[in-house]
Amino acid sequence: MLQNTGFYKNYDKLIEKGQIKVRKDALEIIEAGINRAIPYSGTMNLIQRSNRVLTIGKETILLNEVNHIYVVGAGKGSFPIAQALDEKIGDLITEGIVVVKDGEKRTLPHI
Repeated sequence: MLQNTGFYKNYDKLIEKGQIKVRKDALEIIEAGINRAIPYSGTMNLIQRSNRVLTIGKETILLNEVNHIYVVGAGKGSFPIAQALDEKIGDLITEGIVVVKDGEKRTLPHI
């Protein structure tokens, strides 16, 4: 069940009247949908790494069979996706380039 996670600034107001359980359930569904649409968190949840195994969704990659990993991206979600990749597998990335909007000041150590 959804607790006041800070996602909603007015959570207590939103659930204080009417069918409280229905309201809480609706807020939980909305929050889950928004979280799934955020490129960074979606990528972080999708990629798992343990020892020499990389799992991307249902795909398993044995890292001892991989010589190079290149990251290439363009578009609105490319920087947060690249950021998540950099955090999860940065030491494995051979090279990368991500096209971002003009004026973007953030950088990534491996891309």
